[in-house]
Amino acid sequence: MVVNWKQQPFTLGGYSYNYIGNRQAKEFLSQPVSNTIFFAGEALHSGPSPGTVEAALVTGKAATQRLLGIKQ
Repeated sequence: MVVNWKQQPFTLGGYSYNYIGNRQAKEFLSQPVSNTIFFAGEALHSGPSPGTVEAALVTGKAATQRLLGIKQ
């Protein structure tokens, strides 16, 4: 499947990026809810490559490790 993100009505070509004050939001959203719901994705990545597949994979791995109780 190929997606033209600029044509998608809910993204309009958008991707996540850093802005002033979002570090606290990322830290908050990265915490599990009742140790049951874990969030991940490029928007929660705090490393050098926001808005990328790599960022989504890194946060997905971290959420999985938290879910399984694996020390990072």
